[in-house]
Amino acid sequence: MKSDFTVNVDKYPRFNSYLVEDNRGSRFTGKSRVYGSIEINSPEQVKRTMSRGKQELFKLP
Repeated sequence: MKSDFTVNVDKYPRFNSYLVEDNRGSRFTGKSRVYGSIEINSPEQVKRTMSRGKQELFKLP
């Protein structure tokens, strides 16, 4: 017995990233905050990711 079938797999990007800025900091650390993150998706195109984020607080003059 022989079977033929086709599987269609959606492609998705290798990288996802975002950058957020807001003014919800404190008077001690500075009102402005910036947060960014990058996610590296699996080269095998399966639903695994590696992510790294960073948050910075700063005072505006």
